[in-house]
Amino acid sequence: MALNVIRYLTDPDYRAVKRWKWAKGDDVLRYSVPIPSGGVILDVGAYIGDFAQGMAERTQGIIHAFEPVEAFAAQCRVRVQRFPQIHVHAYGLSNRDETARISLDGLGSSQYRAADNSVEAKFRDIVPVLQELNIDTIALAKLNIEGGEYDVLPRLIEAGLMERVSALMVQFHRTHADAEDRYDAIATALAKTHALQWRYPFIWELWLRKAGQ
Repeated sequence: MALNVIRYLTDPDYRAVKRWKWAKGDDVLRYSVPIPSGGVILDVGAYIGDFAQGMAERTQGIIHAFEPVEAFAAQCRVRVQRFPQIHVHAYGLSNRDETARISLDGLGSSQYRAADNSVEAKFRDIVPVLQELNIDTIALAKLNIEGGEYDVLPRLIEAGLMERVSALMVQFHRTHADAEDRYDAIATALAKTHALQWRYPFIWELWLRKAGQ
């Protein structure tokens, strides 16, 4: 793997990407959280189901996959149909109910980025969704929602629901001008209930609930 030493020393995003690849993050770290049999996994930003399928192949967890782009959700359903423990929901999670336009860019599709093509997508407030699905405790919440994490996580924290999440694996994005400040505020709040296990800045990071929480 080629390494641009000067860029590695001066560009934190490039450095994080390289470190993630060296750690085999996509194949190892993303699937490193132990899930008890029947434990609930939230795959928020499921895209076409790669993570949901990977977890179903590795665990006995119950997986709820949320994908707001209808075409991606349809592909996800087809891909995971042989796994009855995966439930695909064709809407995204947010801090409110709304319909918004999403710019289409494959895995990077986002309501916070511009692109030539866009579609309308449905988003729902995560708090009543968890109530409707009778989800009380969450073994793992995985979030890769291209900027939506700055809405979902404060909503969970303010609602007092983070204490129910054993592990949080999240990818933060630089989709907002104040992304660093928003990240710092969320990390400070998370640290009250969870401990940071590893972090590849603005790539992936893992938080585990503290003992006694």
